[in-house]
Amino acid sequence: EPQSVYPALLEKQLQAVSDHEIIVVNAGITGETSKGANERVEWILQQRFDAILLALGTNDVGQRQVLQARCELVEKIRRTNPAALIIGTDTRTAEPRSFMPQKIAQELDVQLVRLPLAETLSATSPPALALTLFQHLAPQLP
Repeated sequence: EPQSVYPALLEKQLQAVSDHEIIVVNAGITGETSKGANERVEWILQQRFDAILLALGTNDVGQRQVLQARCELVEKIRRTNPAALIIGTDTRTAEPRSFMPQKIAQELDVQLVRLPLAETLSATSPPALALTLFQHLAPQLP
């Protein structure tokens, strides 16, 4: 059911903490790897966006060049949309630093977050991810 998938739940939570219209677009593909996301990101970069959540990792197990692919992905996003809020999370672990080391995240201006489960997003109060996104987006909103 479309209303219960993660992006729809996140959109609902973001709208709950904002007076602005917030639209969450699901650009994810089941089975995607960091390398695959890096190779196909161009189409999403043609859209106007204020923030992008990179939730990668589940299918990266065993890949040796994951960090390189993620860094290249972030650099492409930065070149196209320098003001965008980039949030990274590794879906394999509960540890935000699994997405990329903190030092590299700071250099690339990537916010590392823990991705709450869909069950957490469907709770009544907005989860930390929605609040973090909104706090970073608020200054950019009209």
